[in-house]
Amino acid sequence: MLPARPPSAYNSVALFHSAAEILGINFPAFSRALTAHRGIEAHRCASSARPRVDTAQFDAMPEKQYHPSSSKRRLRTYVWGNARTGALGIAAFPRPELAGKAPTFKKHTPTRLPFCELTGVKFRQLSCGYGFTLFVTDGPDAQNHQLFGTGVNTDSQLGFQKSDLKGGKPVEYVIRPTPIDLPLRRRSARVLKAAAGRAHSIFLTEEGCFSAGNNAYGQCGRDVIAGENYFNRTTIHRIQDLPEDITHIECGQDTSYFLTSKGEVYACGWGADGQTGQGDYNITATPKLIRGDIAGVKIIQISCAADCVLALSDKGQVFGWGNSEYKQLAVVSDLPQTSVPVHLSFADIGKVVSVSAGGTVCGLVNDQGLAFTWGFGLLGRGPENREAVFPTILPPTLFQAVEFNESNPIKSIHCGLMHNAVLTYRGDLYMWGANDLGQIGISSNEGMQYFPVKLSIAAEVQQICLGVDHTAVIAQAFV
Repeated sequence: MLPARPPSAYNSVALFHSAAEILGINFPAFSRALTAHRGIEAHRCASSARPRVDTAQFDAMPEKQYHPSSSKRRLRTYVWGNARTGALGIAAFPRPELAGKAPTFKKHTPTRLPFCELTGVKFRQLSCGYGFTLFVTDGPDAQNHQLFGTGVNTDSQLGFQKSDLKGGKPVEYVIRPTPIDLPLRRRSARVLKAAAGRAHSIFLTEEGCFSAGNNAYGQCGRDVIAGENYFNRTTIHRIQDLPEDITHIECGQDTSYFLTSKGEVYACGWGADGQTGQGDYNITATPKLIRGDIAGVKIIQISCAADCVLALSDKGQVFGWGNSEYKQLAVVSDLPQTSVPVHLSFADIGKVVSVSAGGTVCGLVNDQGLAFTWGFGLLGRGPENREAVFPTILPPTLFQAVEFNESNPIKSIHCGLMHNAVLTYRGDLYMWGANDLGQIGISSNEGMQYFPVKLSIAAEVQQICLGVDHTAVIAQAFV
């Protein structure tokens, strides 16, 4: 047992002195040296102290941003949805043996297109058809290619494509972006835009419009040839009988539309629902001017995903024609089809800045950044709200925190056959609709998404296109 010690023996000073005695340290001398050292350090700190700065002067100081002049926010391409046909352009999905992985037949989340990263090619415009995708580059590559395609090619909608593995035989499916060569007279002529239909493609260039693919209904802008075999076609046709000032092209399922700088609209193709706007329900093999209520009106946008058509004028007026079996045009007519454009007068909407016509759902955006939908099906307002004759607003709380006065106005709305999207001015993308093949870009296993949900994409989305069961976007990197 240890001998008892007075409590004072356990304080820190006593313990320090005891340790000093054991180690043979002259404590008084050590203490004086330590005090002198602290004095020197204190003097150094005092001498190096800076005068106080009045923080109020910071408010008057100019702000400058320094950014490398050579830096540029790069364009990126993201794809998701049905991967079986090669429409996503990622060869390792339908052909897993190329990467030593299991096959991926559907991709539920946005995936960067590796073709762009590996080749340095940047796409500035795209269009999604039925199992295929068209891409227009932001400039010619080293081989002067400006146009690429991937996916289904059973009707030569991607032009003549042959396999390097089958002795040069033509292929029905292309699994990575492949150049599409147009018969341009000048090597320097630019490809401006591409549009994809169900099984045909339209291309706008500085030398006019060209077409490829199925022409069973005259959608390629040329005479229909009975029994024509569209596979293994080596010819891409230049569309005749069009004005020289075409600025925009659009494809429905089996119909093509051409918009001029004057705001006139031409159409060709299948007209069984009146979607060619000619006042009849026949096939129109060569492009013809559409009149009706849009005669003399400057049209600035035209939209068609199937067989209902919406057009927007420079004054914010909305016009429609074609299929109305799902009440798309019921605001002016109860007929299931309308063969000439009619003015759709919507009250309490404001000036319309964007329109979209899907398979059964139509949408618009006004100048306040609010989105509206009508028609039948997945309207974006829940499972119980499936039909509307008049445009009905999508709740703004779905896109912004209203309680915090957050502003995130909608820029455009995009309606497909079974899935839909809205894009905001700050590059946020929201989607809803069928998700059985991952086409709305969320990892949920649910077959339907009834409300718009924000997608996770590490870039600002600039452009989106909806295929029948896949989606592609062009986005700009944050830095």
